[in-house]
Amino acid sequence: MNHAITFPAALAPGRQQMDEISQVLEEVLGTKIDVTEFNRPVKDGVGSVVYWWRTASADIIRGKVAFQYVQLQMVFKPVVGRMQIDFLCLPEGQKRQGKGKRVLDTIIGIGRRLGYSRIDIEAIEGSFAFWKAVGFRQLDVNRTSFPQPMFYDL
Repeated sequence: MNHAITFPAALAPGRQQMDEISQVLEEVLGTKIDVTEFNRPVKDGVGSVVYWWRTASADIIRGKVAFQYVQLQMVFKPVVGRMQIDFLCLPEGQKRQGKGKRVLDTIIGIGRRLGYSRIDIEAIEGSFAFWKAVGFRQLDVNRTSFPQPMFYDL
Protein backbone atom coordinates (compact mmCIF):
# COMPACT_ATOMS: atom_id res chain seq x y z
CA MET A 1 0.00 0.00 0.00
CA ASN A 2 1.34 3.43 -0.94
CA HIS A 3 1.15 5.95 1.93
CA ALA A 4 2.63 8.87 0.00
CA ILE A 5 1.11 12.22 0.86
CA THR A 6 -0.30 14.09 -2.11
CA PHE A 7 -0.64 17.85 -2.08
CA PRO A 8 -3.47 19.81 -3.64
CA ALA A 9 -1.82 21.13 -6.81
CA ALA A 10 -3.17 24.64 -6.33
CA LEU A 11 -1.50 24.91 -2.91
CA ALA A 12 1.91 23.55 -3.86
CA PRO A 13 4.42 26.39 -4.16
CA GLY A 14 6.51 26.41 -7.32
CA ARG A 15 9.70 27.96 -8.62
CA GLN A 16 7.86 31.15 -9.59
CA GLN A 17 6.79 31.79 -5.99
CA MET A 18 10.24 31.01 -4.61
CA ASP A 19 11.85 33.36 -7.14
CA GLU A 20 9.37 36.10 -6.25
CA ILE A 21 10.34 35.89 -2.57
CA SER A 22 14.05 35.72 -3.48
CA GLN A 23 13.72 38.83 -5.63
CA VAL A 24 12.10 40.92 -2.92
CA LEU A 25 14.70 39.76 -0.38
CA GLU A 26 17.52 40.67 -2.77
CA GLU A 27 16.02 44.12 -3.31
CA VAL A 28 15.43 44.70 0.40
CA LEU A 29 18.80 43.38 1.59
CA GLY A 30 20.88 44.51 -1.38
CA THR A 31 22.61 41.15 -1.78
CA LYS A 32 22.24 37.88 -3.72
CA ILE A 33 19.85 35.38 -2.15
CA ASP A 34 19.76 31.63 -2.76
CA VAL A 35 16.78 29.45 -1.89
CA THR A 36 17.10 25.85 -0.71
CA GLU A 37 14.22 23.39 -0.48
CA PHE A 38 13.99 20.70 2.19
CA ASN A 39 11.25 18.07 2.10
CA ARG A 40 10.41 16.62 5.46
CA PRO A 41 7.44 15.14 7.29
CA VAL A 42 6.25 16.87 10.44
CA LYS A 43 5.30 15.08 13.66
CA ASP A 44 1.58 14.89 12.82
CA GLY A 45 2.37 13.04 9.58
CA VAL A 46 1.40 15.93 7.29
CA GLY A 47 4.06 16.51 4.67
CA SER A 48 5.73 19.90 4.64
CA VAL A 49 8.04 21.68 2.27
CA VAL A 50 10.61 23.85 4.01
CA TYR A 51 12.51 26.63 2.27
CA TRP A 52 15.54 28.62 3.43
CA TRP A 53 16.47 31.87 1.75
CA ARG A 54 20.19 32.42 2.42
CA THR A 55 22.83 34.96 1.63
CA ALA A 56 26.33 33.92 0.64
CA SER A 57 27.75 36.88 2.53
CA ALA A 58 28.89 37.17 6.11
CA ASP A 59 27.64 40.78 6.03
CA ILE A 60 24.10 39.73 6.90
CA ILE A 61 23.86 37.34 9.82
CA ARG A 62 20.96 35.90 11.78
CA GLY A 63 23.06 35.40 14.88
CA LYS A 64 22.93 31.64 15.40
CA VAL A 65 25.75 29.60 13.92
CA ALA A 66 23.49 26.92 12.42
CA PHE A 67 21.43 29.52 10.58
CA GLN A 68 24.19 32.08 10.13
CA TYR A 69 23.23 33.28 6.66
CA VAL A 70 19.55 32.33 6.59
CA GLN A 71 17.34 35.38 6.22
CA LEU A 72 13.96 33.65 5.90
CA GLN A 73 12.72 30.17 6.68
CA MET A 74 9.22 29.13 5.67
CA VAL A 75 7.20 25.95 5.82
CA PHE A 76 4.45 25.33 3.29
CA LYS A 77 1.79 22.87 4.49
CA PRO A 78 -0.44 22.27 1.45
CA VAL A 79 -2.43 19.44 3.06
CA VAL A 80 -3.76 21.75 5.78
CA GLY A 81 -3.64 24.94 3.67
CA ARG A 82 -1.29 26.81 5.98
CA MET A 83 2.06 28.52 5.67
CA GLN A 84 4.45 29.01 8.55
CA ILE A 85 7.20 31.59 8.87
CA ASP A 86 9.85 30.12 11.15
CA PHE A 87 11.80 33.35 11.01
CA LEU A 88 12.37 36.49 9.00
CA CYS A 89 15.67 38.17 9.79
CA LEU A 90 16.80 41.62 8.79
CA PRO A 91 20.07 43.14 9.98
CA GLU A 92 19.61 45.52 12.91
CA GLY A 93 20.56 48.55 10.81
CA GLN A 94 17.88 47.73 8.22
CA LYS A 95 14.91 47.42 10.58
CA ARG A 96 12.13 50.00 10.92
CA GLN A 97 12.39 51.00 7.26
CA GLY A 98 9.40 49.07 5.90
CA LYS A 99 11.61 46.29 4.51
CA GLY A 100 10.14 43.49 6.63
CA LYS A 101 6.63 44.62 5.72
CA ARG A 102 7.56 44.58 2.04
CA VAL A 103 8.81 40.98 2.29
CA LEU A 104 5.72 39.99 4.27
CA ASP A 105 3.37 41.62 1.75
CA THR A 106 4.98 39.46 -0.95
CA ILE A 107 4.51 36.31 1.16
CA ILE A 108 0.88 37.21 1.91
CA GLY A 109 0.18 37.79 -1.79
CA ILE A 110 1.68 34.42 -2.71
CA GLY A 111 -0.31 32.67 0.02
CA ARG A 112 -3.54 34.21 -1.20
CA ARG A 113 -2.85 33.38 -4.86
CA LEU A 114 -2.06 29.77 -3.98
CA GLY A 115 -5.21 29.44 -1.85
CA TYR A 116 -3.70 29.12 1.62
CA SER A 117 -5.96 30.06 4.53
CA ARG A 118 -3.47 31.19 7.17
CA ILE A 119 0.12 32.04 8.05
CA ASP A 120 1.41 30.91 11.44
CA ILE A 121 4.41 32.20 13.39
CA GLU A 122 5.86 31.98 16.88
CA ALA A 123 6.98 35.49 17.73
CA ILE A 124 9.89 36.04 20.04
CA GLU A 125 9.74 38.95 22.45
CA GLY A 126 11.91 41.17 20.26
CA SER A 127 9.74 40.69 17.15
CA PHE A 128 6.28 40.60 18.77
CA ALA A 129 5.54 44.30 18.12
CA PHE A 130 6.43 43.95 14.42
CA TRP A 131 4.16 40.95 13.87
CA LYS A 132 1.30 42.64 15.71
CA ALA A 133 1.78 45.87 13.70
CA VAL A 134 1.55 43.99 10.37
CA GLY A 135 -1.73 42.29 11.30
CA PHE A 136 -0.82 39.04 13.04
CA ARG A 137 -3.01 38.12 16.01
CA GLN A 138 -2.19 36.18 19.13
CA LEU A 139 -3.52 32.64 19.25
CA ASP A 140 -4.08 33.04 23.01
CA VAL A 141 -4.49 36.66 24.14
CA ASN A 142 -4.01 35.63 27.77
CA ARG A 143 -0.59 34.13 27.15
CA THR A 144 2.27 36.35 28.29
CA SER A 145 5.26 34.04 27.76
CA PHE A 146 7.38 33.78 24.63
CA PRO A 147 7.54 32.48 22.00
CA GLN A 148 4.04 33.77 21.34
CA PRO A 149 1.97 31.79 18.80
CA MET A 150 0.40 34.18 16.29
CA PHE A 151 -1.49 33.89 13.02
CA TYR A 152 -2.58 35.90 10.00
CA ASP A 153 -5.82 34.93 8.25
CA LEU A 154 -5.52 35.04 4.47
